Amino acid sequence: MDSDAIVTRRRARSAALAALITVAMSSCEAKDTVPTRSEAPVANAHPTKFVRVRGHIDPSLSMLIATQYASSSPQCRRTMNWIEGVVSPVIAWHDEAVHRLGDQYEATVAFDGYEPGRCDWYPLLIGFLIRRQDGVATGLFKGTDQVTKHIDGPQSTVWLEIPGKSEFTDPANKAFRSLAPFAIVCREVLERGAKGLWCEDPEAQRHPVPLITDEATEINVDVQDYALQKAATKSESGHD
Repeated sequence: MDSDAIVTRRRARSAALAALITVAMSSCEAKDTVPTRSEAPVANAHPTKFVRVRGHIDPSLSMLIATQYASSSPQCRRTMNWIEGVVSPVIAWHDEAVHRLGDQYEATVAFDGYEPGRCDWYPLLIGFLIRRQDGVATGLFKGTDQVTKHIDGPQSTVWLEIPGKSEFTDPANKAFRSLAPFAIVCREVLERGAKGLWCEDPEAQRHPVPLITDEATEINVDVQDYALQKAATKSESGHD
């Protein structure tokens, strides 16, 4: 599949997922949605609700996991468009410890990693920052028609439904207490000369959106390198 086709699929998938949440959020938050000093979340010293994230990861890849939190208090909002009245929550990331042994990884993600505080923080999604050995990583393309750069960052991988906060009204997007194991395949994409990785479930059209409730206790996600798979397939077929 060529880069244009991958980018088209990436944009289509992003648009579909953005429709699930009331505000579309990128993997690297906009400057205007970064919390101020008074809004900054405080780590919860005694979290009580956890989900274990684990799976296989190809040896050519490294990873970081982070949970994206959003503010639900009206006093922690940003007006993105005064004319249309578009507002956005403030966004913060909570880095998670990832333990890796060979080709297996595991992380314990707290649903209450931050105190609610004055902004009434709640977890919105779990993101994976995947990086190849050559440094190319997931993230966000930014720029103009003349200059585009890639900003490394976590890519949305699993969405969270929190009662009273991030509730999804579309019955097709049902949140689950448990998800069947699935894999994401990471491919290189180009946008006006800038390189990045885009990781997605190749069977996404057949699988439900990875949306879990706060009662979920385990998620299994394998992380695969498309280039490594392609090289292995060529080797097995006897081609250079």
